[in-house]
Order: sequence, then structure tokens, then C-alpha cells
Amino acid sequence: MLISKFCKENFNVSLGELENKIGCALPSEYARFLEKYNGGFTPKTKWTGKNKSDIRGFLGIGISDDYWNLEEEIKYEKSNDLFRNSFLPIAKNSFGDLFCINVDDGEIWFAYHDNDKRIKIADGFAEFIAKCKSESIGHIRTIEERKQGMIDAGVWHLFSEDMVEDWQKEIDRYSNMTQEEVTF
Repeated sequence: MLISKFCKENFNVSLGELENKIGCALPSEYARFLEKYNGGFTPKTKWTGKNKSDIRGFLGIGISDDYWNLEEEIKYEKSNDLFRNSFLPIAKNSFGDLFCINVDDGEIWFAYHDNDKRIKIADGFAEFIAKCKSESIGHIRTIEERKQGMIDAGVWHLFSEDMVEDWQKEIDRYSNMTQEEVTF
């Protein structure tokens, strides 16, 4: 699996603070992953095991983007409810569904964002990562290419200037992204 890791400044302090906050040590494989990568973006990544899904990114510790911040995620009602049952959110797909680790036994579970359904998908974090497959980002389509794509698809009537702003943010994010293979 390829990841563009998050900043790791003050990470050791943050990991200790997180474990104190949740009242337990993290499963060792997951703790090593956080120590090495601190979560990160995983564009073009798919979970290929049971309940196939994309994976947009892994939550990190002490990062400024609240959407990808593990400490902020466990404050949300859905995640807080999961955590009361020993499930710590670790990653999200494009729909906002959560991949969770059971802090008691290290199992990985998939939790739907819009209901209480949870499905066990791996016995441990390393098994979970082994079934995540990524493609490198490669060519990032320009705004002009995206506009032409809408014209070619016959959906130019849906175009808006807000799209251009969103496209530019995506282009900026992906063009500055460095991906690396996840190893333990």
C-alpha cells in the first residue's frame, strides 16, 4: 500500500497523550504504523478483502486537519460510541465510513457511517494492510483537461466556478504529495 504520511513533529508526546486519553496502549502493529507514518493520505487505494472499499486516508495524531485527526475523530458522536465498545477509528473511505481497530484484540472492523452495522474484515493490522492495494498518483489532470472531460461526457451544463476552485485544491494537494510503500 502507498501512503503520503502526515507530519510527525512532537509525535511521541502525542502518542503517549492519546494512550492516556483512551486509557489503554494501542495494539503494537498499529502503534508501529503510527510511529512510522502518523497516518496519511492514500489516494487510489482499495481494500481488496471482504467488503471491498476505497481508503482515502489514515487518521493521524497531532495534525491540524480535523477531518484526519484521530483525537478529533474520537470526539464525534459516532466515533465516540464506537470507542465505548473498544473500536478506535483508524481510516476513512470516500463515503465517511470508518475502518476501526479493536483496541482489546487488534482486529480490524468496517463501520458504516449511516448505521450501526460493523463487519470484521481482518484479524490484525498487518493482515489489513497486506490487503490494501494502491496505484501511484501518476498524471494529475489539469483544469483544462477536466473541463474537456465534462464537455466530452455531455455534462458541461453541470460546470460551475466552484468546481474550478475544488479542482485547483486537489491539483495542489496531489502535485505536492510524496507516496511511499508501507512497511513494518
